[in-house]
Amino acid sequence: SLLPSPVFVLGVNRSISHMRAWIALVLCVTRVSSFLTPPVALRSLRFASTQSFSLTCSPSRGRLHKVGVSTLAMASPAPWARPTPGRSGQGLENGRVAIIGGGMSGLVCGKRLAELGCSVTIFDTGKHAAGGRMSSRILNMKFAAGKAKNAKVDHSTQFFTATDPKFTALVEEWEKNGVVQEWKGPVGVLDKGSFTGLAASSKLWVGVGGIDAIARHLSKSLRVELDTWVAVVERQEDGKWRLFRDNMRRRRLSSEVGRQSDFDYIVVAHNGKCAERLMRDAEVPALHRLLKCKFSNAAPPKDLMQLSSLWVLAFAVEGTLGLPFEGAFVKNHPDLCWVSDNTRKLATPAQREKVAEGGYETWTVISSRNYGTRNKVPQEAIPEDVEERIVDELLRAFESSAGLKNGSIRPIARRVQLWGAGVPMNAFTGGPCVLDRATASGICGDWLIEPSVQGAALSGLAMAEAIVGDIKGTVTSDLGIPEDLRGCFAPAPAPACGAFPGLEVGDFNPPEASRKPVRPMEGQEEGGSGGRGGELANREVIDMR
Repeated sequence: SLLPSPVFVLGVNRSISHMRAWIALVLCVTRVSSFLTPPVALRSLRFASTQSFSLTCSPSRGRLHKVGVSTLAMASPAPWARPTPGRSGQGLENGRVAIIGGGMSGLVCGKRLAELGCSVTIFDTGKHAAGGRMSSRILNMKFAAGKAKNAKVDHSTQFFTATDPKFTALVEEWEKNGVVQEWKGPVGVLDKGSFTGLAASSKLWVGVGGIDAIARHLSKSLRVELDTWVAVVERQEDGKWRLFRDNMRRRRLSSEVGRQSDFDYIVVAHNGKCAERLMRDAEVPALHRLLKCKFSNAAPPKDLMQLSSLWVLAFAVEGTLGLPFEGAFVKNHPDLCWVSDNTRKLATPAQREKVAEGGYETWTVISSRNYGTRNKVPQEAIPEDVEERIVDELLRAFESSAGLKNGSIRPIARRVQLWGAGVPMNAFTGGPCVLDRATASGICGDWLIEPSVQGAALSGLAMAEAIVGDIKGTVTSDLGIPEDLRGCFAPAPAPACGAFPGLEVGDFNPPEASRKPVRPMEGQEEGGSGGRGGELANREVIDMR
């Protein structure tokens, strides 16, 4: 008989059911593993499809069915050789670069890349503007008479200097465009009620209307995505980078507006735990190990980046404090590093004559490293009682250093902020930027040169030139990637608020000797003793007591 026996039909049907169950199980496991397995590990596997068998049966439906089953076979790892744009005939228009971090280094890098013909997207967590430590804040003042007014204050970078020819050229261009202006002070050192002016071999520069003027200027011609947290960077099989806003990889970031596209290069232009965490699973070990860091006020190590923590208080007072200076590094006070009068510092020459008529002053107070370390809390959610205590302690410290009566400063507005990853205490000695050509990824930042605005800008310029050189094929080897990190970091003697090339000022609160040994990495040596105090120019000494 041509008809199959009932036993055969039953067996075949059971086999089909079993196969369908196995297929469903394989698909389910594959789907689940895509969430549980690191995506790079999944992408590195190739799956070969092999046809196992076919069945022709199903007398119950009176027609034939063909059931195909595929089995998954693990093959060799996928090739990871990145096509180099310059060597494959592509031009600069194919250089799509993602810069993660919109501070000075990232913005300067992006600006230069755009000038050289690359397509640049900068991702920054700032809600209103990019800038990082080159940013300003608004104080909402309410006067006794009921009048209200807003005033801008610089709550991190206070001023900067320029001694390098490349950076000096940038500053001159900014001055020409009305972005920066020279700050003539008086600026000096405040020591127990006495003010001593400082000698500077180079000009002191501030932003016109606020230090954030520089970031706004650099951002004008760039695509800057604000309030954007880059959670995952993922390299694709074609060598390009894909960015996501969330760890589940559901919210993709694109190199173009209106369509999804990947990036040819990524640049990490920030530091601290966030940068280290971002690159931890990106499978770029050369970059990840350089981004590892610690937070301490002890003497910095020679094989690991070290960052300080600083508290910053900005406040406004009605009337004037009557102090004869506009900015001062604080000496012989354990809790303070810097104080400055934003009202006079940020005034244009035409506005200076009317400053006294304004009826208020705005000041910025920056703590010492030691104070920041002792009082460190989660900076995203500062407890209210801690904030009140910090404000009171910094105001009393200011009064003590300036020779003012205790409790005489009564703010009409204030803002306090903790910079958890404040200023680098050591600098990388391997070059101004880092480029890993095999993965098309790089790093720029002030910590690669010195903790200054100039250092940040020069690192960004070097990063841009390195990427363009890689695209064109003129850069043929990695940059700034040492085989061994031992001895790759050197102490950066500078005040807690940063370095100022050309300004004769030292670190009045040098790193403390570590009471408790820091857990050393393999082969780690102890760092140096920190900075030395600079010499003061005895031009003018004012006793304010």
